[in-house]
Amino acid sequence: MAKKENKFKGYDISTQAVHTGVAYDAETGAVRRPLHMANSYKLPDDLSKVNYSSTDLLMYARNGNPNQHWLEEKVAALHGADDAIVLGSGVAALHALFWTLLKTGDRVVYPKVSYMAVYRLFHELFNRKFGVETVMVDMTDLEAVKKAITPGTRLVHIETPDNPTDGISDIAAIAKIAHENGAVLSVDNTFASPLNQHPLDFGADFVVESLTKYINGHGDAQGGAIISTTWRRWTGFAMKPRSMSALSSVPSMPGRSSAVPSPSLCGWNASMRRRKKSQNGWNSAKTSRSFPIPACPATLATNWPKSR
Repeated sequence: MAKKENKFKGYDISTQAVHTGVAYDAETGAVRRPLHMANSYKLPDDLSKVNYSSTDLLMYARNGNPNQHWLEEKVAALHGADDAIVLGSGVAALHALFWTLLKTGDRVVYPKVSYMAVYRLFHELFNRKFGVETVMVDMTDLEAVKKAITPGTRLVHIETPDNPTDGISDIAAIAKIAHENGAVLSVDNTFASPLNQHPLDFGADFVVESLTKYINGHGDAQGGAIISTTWRRWTGFAMKPRSMSALSSVPSMPGRSSAVPSPSLCGWNASMRRRKKSQNGWNSAKTSRSFPIPACPATLATNWPKSR
């Protein structure tokens, strides 16, 4: 399926969250597109013209489905990005991105405070089994970051706010350090969501979101996403790898391990709960500082991401 122009670019993000990736059903005129549960799709009669690596061609459910593509339009729009890849979970997105970028002998710098799955992927899988050097650093300490990111570092991965302590890292400063050393910067934006923060605007090369959290917001679906505007520069592909399955030589890539999401999990509107929760948290912090009560001691510190 060809990438669609974002007709709502420039509108408020709440408008884009509702309308991007949504359209009338072409066959019936229904105001909502249907779920496409087919596992295979009709190919052209002349197979000589088929590009089996194309991100526009629907072939097999393991490689992608229409509902997934429409959700990708929405996620990319929320980040102001060229494109996105939607997968079955946030960890699937991390897994796919790391496999795409890393090889034996590479060096990775990532936070001391990380989501447990990130630690396990880097330390237990990439380091122990595949010879990738992994270095943990306090990403809130820029001097420590400068020392850790050396020439030859392939990937710098950060979370901001981090999970679970809500520590804040300076995306722009770390992006500058990473790029000066020839490294890629990926940012896990799950705790901020695109409603609060756009890491690509601060120099990140890739953004990862667990859609299960604030983008869904209702506790009833699971998903993950990779968002970027620089697929060619960092992956070597002129177009985004369809769910990274273009890397078919790697047996555990999503195209081989069915990490694409079910069509039934792709009909989301990004939740506005994150915006309200942010405002409530800010109001609570201000209130507890000025009027502490026994049940809510005075707030000692407030971590707040940079404006998007």
